[in-house]
Amino acid sequence: SFALFVQRVNEPIRAVVLKDGADQTAFINSCGQIDTYTFEAQSGDRIELSVIAGSKGGVYPKMDLYDPEGQFLEEAKSYDGSGFHVPPPGEIGVRTAKAGNHTVIVRSMFNDQGPYRLALRLLKQ
Repeated sequence: SFALFVQRVNEPIRAVVLKDGADQTAFINSCGQIDTYTFEAQSGDRIELSVIAGSKGGVYPKMDLYDPEGQFLEEAKSYDGSGFHVPPPGEIGVRTAKAGNHTVIVRSMFNDQGPYRLALRLLKQ
């Protein structure tokens, strides 16, 4: 058996709204699972996102950032290759060119399972 996860990157369905300055903790519990988040930013805002594994030897999360029209902006991953400690966070820092709801997709790099933490900081222009 298998599972297939599909998600729109502009106007995604069932996305969790990220709050500026608040951390979001979640758990990837199945192969191929993707978690979707949205947040609103204005043109010229600096977006700072970080994702980190919640435990050593668990999930190695990867995130992709998309603008309001669904165009890919940047990716980052929390991975160090050792598996012996919690890897450093994957980080994205970009200035947005378009106002509106941006989308973040988080998934496992290796179809593993475990907790992760996602954080958003918006620096207004």
